[in-house]
Formats: sequence, structure tokens, C-alpha cells
Amino acid sequence: KNVASAFGTAPRKAMSGKEVAKDESRVQKILIRAVSGMFMMTIFGGCIAMGHIYVCMIVAFTQVALFRELVKVRYHAHYETISGGTIPLFRTLQWMWFSVAILYTYGDFIAEVIQHNPQLHGYLNFAHYATIMSFALYSGTFVLTIATMQVGHIKFQLNQLCWTIVVL
Repeated sequence: KNVASAFGTAPRKAMSGKEVAKDESRVQKILIRAVSGMFMMTIFGGCIAMGHIYVCMIVAFTQVALFRELVKVRYHAHYETISGGTIPLFRTLQWMWFSVAILYTYGDFIAEVIQHNPQLHGYLNFAHYATIMSFALYSGTFVLTIATMQVGHIKFQLNQLCWTIVVL
């Protein structure tokens, strides 16, 4: 065997019509991906140039989208168990745990922004009670989680709760 052909440096053979179309579609795909990538990097750069708030919004939006996708994977995998109506508030509880985590994580940041921005001083009550609200939401979500446990599905529900916590 020729050494040049073993390393892919040999001259190309004549291509058939299908091979030419496949090769052109590959170039078209690369071009579309390159243009899309440049567009997304431009949007991201613009958001970074706009300031901290917009970067935080991008991060929060990304977290919501990622949580939604990961929860959806588990939901579709166990749809038969969930769809029977025997497990109340299944998805609601997952989103409540997500809300607790987001409020606790961003509560101090939001409170700081409210305190340092005179235009937002109307929301100072939120800034003072952010931690208490986080704890109250956590307590309510915990009680609701325990209240919705069903005798025949406790192992499944705890498994789902662990999955939700791991996703968070």
C-alpha cells in the first residue's frame, strides 16, 4: 500500500454526484454553524458590555433552561408512573425546589442591588426580608413535599427528590 494514501495525502479520486452533494452539504453545514456561532458570540459580547445585570439574567435564564431539560429527561423516563395521577404535584414540587434554590442563591445579590439603586428603593422590604422569605419558602416546600408522599410510591418519590436535588 502506498504511504501517501495511508496518511490521506494521496490525490483525490473523481467523486460521484452523490459524493459531491454530500461534500457540498458538509461545507454548507460548516458555514451555517460558523455564522450562527459568530452571531451568538456577538450577542453574548453585547450582553457583557451592557453590564452585570444582563450577565446575571443570562446566567439565570441558562439555569432555568438547563433545569427544565434535566427534569424533562427524568419525567419522560418515568412518565408511566407519574401519569397515573397517584403522585400529586409532581412537577410543581420540582419547580418549587428550584425556586427555593434560586431565591436563596440570588436573594442577597438582589437585595444588594435594591439597596444601592435609588430607583428601586420601593422594594426595600424585599431586601430586608430576603433571607426570611427564602427560609419560609424552603419550609413550605419541605412540608408540601412530605404531605404529598404516597404510601405505594415513597421510594420512587424519594428517588425523584434526590434527582431534583442533584440537578440543582
